[in-house]
Amino acid sequence: MHRNRGISMAAQMALVTLVSSGEALAEDARGYFDPHEASAMQISDATFLRWMERYARAPEDHVSLAMEHASQAVGWGSPFAKYLQPSQQVPQDLLMYMPYIGEERDQGSCGNCYAWAATGAMEIARAVHDNASPNDRLSVQYYNSCHVPTDPLEPGIPCCGGSLEEFADWYNDLSGSSKVAIPWEKAEWYDKHLSCESLQRTTKDCGALDTTTIQYPISSIGVQRIETGFFDADVNPRTAIARIKAAIDDKRPVILTINMGKDERYREFVYWWNNKTEADVLDLDAEHYCEVGPTEGIFGHTMLIVGYSGDYGDGYWNVLNSFGVTPDRRHGTLRLKMNMDYRCNIRGGAGRMFRTLDVQFSDGAPTKNFLMSSSMDIGASWQFEPEPVSRGPERTALLY
Repeated sequence: MHRNRGISMAAQMALVTLVSSGEALAEDARGYFDPHEASAMQISDATFLRWMERYARAPEDHVSLAMEHASQAVGWGSPFAKYLQPSQQVPQDLLMYMPYIGEERDQGSCGNCYAWAATGAMEIARAVHDNASPNDRLSVQYYNSCHVPTDPLEPGIPCCGGSLEEFADWYNDLSGSSKVAIPWEKAEWYDKHLSCESLQRTTKDCGALDTTTIQYPISSIGVQRIETGFFDADVNPRTAIARIKAAIDDKRPVILTINMGKDERYREFVYWWNNKTEADVLDLDAEHYCEVGPTEGIFGHTMLIVGYSGDYGDGYWNVLNSFGVTPDRRHGTLRLKMNMDYRCNIRGGAGRMFRTLDVQFSDGAPTKNFLMSSSMDIGASWQFEPEPVSRGPERTALLY
């Protein structure tokens, strides 16, 4: 199956299953039950089909389209040659653009990991839009409290999971003063202890949030797919890696959904998170996440790729999670082995989905920006201090 072609009936039947974004119960060796739990979400075949069809039909990331031509004949003069030459690789990290406090970036028992990843991408997009170091964290609660499904097939309870496309659709359907991003300080995270089992949409109604004092107006949000070989067999793993790196180098984080079979797989992931350190590298293939029986349920988790180090052989992706911090993960990040099966197939569905958000803000860049606060936790960038430089009267920007 190639880009820009219709999906055949056979493919539709094969793509009838897609993961839910539900979270599962995890228990470590001490008998401790991890708070990141929610009930398994039962999604109809129609919803599975809709999500995968939308993933297949999503426009390709514009950097990926450029990579398509470059990968056919990469030479020393190609602007993308550096991505296929390991000796020229330089580690990248987008967390310098993202304000967050690790302890508070915690979805808890709410199964809305997709909203955390998408909001994180919006935060980086806002910093790039301002051409400056980040100012405000953006509110995840705004989506949980004010979201109204744009499609009856979508879960009506954000903590019961959802799709990145639904997140974008909701923002795009807003109008006027509501079509904005809201600072975290005006709508903090209240639904941490809410689970899907409660069948409660939110603990904080939309009308109770301060959505008017400070706003970042949005004109549009688009979901773009990075083709890594699942639909187009001509894309090999090295090209897939190059495309993901190109997006990150373009200051756009990559939203990764990892799909896996059985709740045991998800429990193993949470156990790994709790018992390893930020220096450890998770090998998805070694954990057999792509192995799913014909009658097994499918679970998924969405996170944000914010950087990388190395290349195909020994490299890793630096990933920002939404599980808060642990004693050995004070920045809330994990390392994901770069050499993986980018064509992972789970009963005909994509086992690993790579997407970007094209966020367009409708206001101009501010006349004055603020530097990073020394008290702000900036994740894996804690050792890197961006140098502020003047870019004009009353304008501060990052030198990079």
